[in-house]
Amino acid sequence: MIRAEKVSFAYDGEPVLASVGLEAHLGKVVGLIGPNGSGKSTFLRILYSALPPREGTVLIDDAGVTSLSSRELPRRIAVVAQEAAPNLPISVAEMVLLGRSPHRSSLQAYTVEDHQIAAGALRRVGMRELADRSFSTLSGGEKQRVLIARALAQRADHLLLDEPCLIVIITI
Repeated sequence: MIRAEKVSFAYDGEPVLASVGLEAHLGKVVGLIGPNGSGKSTFLRILYSALPPREGTVLIDDAGVTSLSSRELPRRIAVVAQEAAPNLPISVAEMVLLGRSPHRSSLQAYTVEDHQIAAGALRRVGMRELADRSFSTLSGGEKQRVLIARALAQRADHLLLDEPCLIVIITI
């Protein structure tokens, strides 16, 4: 479960969020809808600890999000951010394999199981046939599908999707 309690945030002293709360239970999908600039992405960044709240608490499965290590947090939460992914000179398959990084030590090679998980995630989003193509040559929509596959390959308990007018929180 993801729970946010009384979360507030401000940019340069200008309030963006004031005492916002959320509960997303296992097996449920939660959507946050609002116009551009209403604080949805800011709230999402606070949920996955990219921004610290000015006030309030965020819990992931009853653990404070800020108490989770940099290795543990991506095992619990996978994020597909709204910002464009960098155009790295890597293949689609390699981009999806990056989702397996939280399960490897820094110098450990990807296993056969990692490759199978990545291929399965690409199949789920209908992109398996483009596995050998360069990520940088894809259209915007194709890149988004690959980034969703990367998040699925991560096999986290929670999936956060940031879109321009909607944020979706899926707890698995």
